[in-house]
Amino acid sequence: MMWLHGVTAAITLGVMLAIAGMAWPTLVVGADWAREAVVPLITRGEVPGVVSGVLRQSVIIAVAAAACVVVAPVLLYFVLSND
Repeated sequence: MMWLHGVTAAITLGVMLAIAGMAWPTLVVGADWAREAVVPLITRGEVPGVVSGVLRQSVIIAVAAAACVVVAPVLLYFVLSND
């Protein structure tokens, strides 16, 4: 049964990488479009404020992702334990 989980994980990782590879050109075009739209709106004095605002949002997302990474295995342990 353990090898089946390994094969499933390998297949899942392969599919995720294939999807990311197919989506990459679209992401690059979107990033270029966003850069062209945002850069003219930001003057030199506003850059620190914009960067700190983006970092503030990124920290919230990172904390939420880390919480999911920590909590998910604990929840799986309690759900799958045979008491």
